[in-house]
Amino acid sequence: MTTSQSGSKSQDQPPAKAAPSPAGKPWWRRWSEPVVVATVVASLTAALIAAFVMVAAAGFQSVKGDVRDSEARVHEEVRTSEPGSMRKSGPVKPG
Repeated sequence: MTTSQSGSKSQDQPPAKAAPSPAGKPWWRRWSEPVVVATVVASLTAALIAAFVMVAAAGFQSVKGDVRDSEARVHEEVRTSEPGSMRKSGPVKPG
């Protein structure tokens, strides 16, 4: 008879509880899970890198445009400078 009682005692015990499901957690606790934190950090990092690259590209284009404008201005100044000044002095003779 002891065997039947021990068998019934094991049936009377509630089953072991499993880990709580994520659906039962409040929303603010779900944000602290490692997978969510890693995803958020990776997304923010990618967004910051993309923004930095766009700003750097725009700055480079701006500097490139400034250099072209300066180069055009210098060439125009050379063209409009007095054309006879080079002829009057003549070529430089070595020696």
